[in-house]
Amino acid sequence: VTDGAEAVEMCRELAIDIILMDIQMRVMDGYTATQKIRAQENVAGQPWIIALTAGVQPADAERAFASGMNAFATKPIQLDELNKALTDAENSRQI
Repeated sequence: VTDGAEAVEMCRELAIDIILMDIQMRVMDGYTATQKIRAQENVAGQPWIIALTAGVQPADAERAFASGMNAFATKPIQLDELNKALTDAENSRQI
């Protein structure tokens, strides 16, 4: 999707398991979109949300987790970092 508002609506309408959520988007940022997704009933329940941001400060990760995101990755994303986040998502579904 192109912005956070579309992500919120998409979760309401389609079964979404994992979201790579950009933090800085037009219309609605990733923090707000995540909070709205967590507050609504979604078709497939709550998706695993991975924050994607160029911010590398500890406060950036803290804010992502506080908004309801499950994982945090910096851009440009490294394949090993993405693989770990996706593996964590898969493992969380098997519990």
